[in-house]
Amino acid sequence: MPTILRYRGVVIRMHYQQAENNPPHVHVAYGGSAAIVDIRTGDIVEGQLPTTLYTFARRWVGTHRGELLRMWDTQRFMLFPPTE
Repeated sequence: MPTILRYRGVVIRMHYQQAENNPPHVHVAYGGSAAIVDIRTGDIVEGQLPTTLYTFARRWVGTHRGELLRMWDTQRFMLFPPTE
């Protein structure tokens, strides 16, 4: 599962499409917390995140939605630079 962001202990990954079912999503992990976040809605599909981490993940996914959906469709993964 390629890592697409590492930022202050937060790791965001995306599975290869053939290994996953829709909806398009990313896996967000920090410490002992992990969740699957829907790229289109920003909602948690599975798992739990602390409120501050979920707020960060939702905002980050929203900011990069177009790029993430393109990655999901093309399977051309890239590492995003850390962002505030």
